[in-house]
Amino acid sequence: MLNLKAIAHQTQQAVACGHRVFQIHRFAKTDRDHCLRILHWAEIPDGASVLDIGSGVGAVADYWREVRPDLSISLVNLSHAQLTYSAQPSCCGDMEHLPYQDQSVDMATFCFSLGHADQMRALQEAARVVRPGGAVFIYDMVRLAGDDAAMHEVAYTVHPRGYIDQCMRRAGFTLDWYCEPHDTGAYGRSVLGEAFASVFHGTIPAMWRGVKP
Repeated sequence: MLNLKAIAHQTQQAVACGHRVFQIHRFAKTDRDHCLRILHWAEIPDGASVLDIGSGVGAVADYWREVRPDLSISLVNLSHAQLTYSAQPSCCGDMEHLPYQDQSVDMATFCFSLGHADQMRALQEAARVVRPGGAVFIYDMVRLAGDDAAMHEVAYTVHPRGYIDQCMRRAGFTLDWYCEPHDTGAYGRSVLGEAFASVFHGTIPAMWRGVKP
């Protein structure tokens, strides 16, 4: 279970050190360009309403809105302390019990957050709030080897690709595409040092986009 007091303290320290995008991989040289690369992959339609589930401090949404003011992005996060860092509309809530009405958004996104929840339940909730014809976008990891023992401290789980594929299908999403973007690991090593290799051993970044019929 997540320790919300610890998260509040760690978030304050991270932001003070200039860290606002709480993702261990980088697909571009700067946080901004990294987030815009993810935006490109997400393929969000013009004028869409987007629910950023497990949003952190809202940095991803802030960068997205900077270049896509047509988007309406709302944040959902279990940590009220993290939500105070963003000006985007937000709601403090659990991704397994989203405080939003059925079919109320065009797209749901999980950017390095899905592993904090029961993935099946979180994707079922995403399917509930997404309108027919809408989509879900997931940026997370897949496990190729090893286990999650080193991630227990941050209450995160990583599964093989097939498990997330199955969860998406059972939730009611049709897989649109899947990819495994390359990351050198340089950023992760710069932040975590030697711990990066041990904590993230056997995992690689992965992305899914699914459509709700």
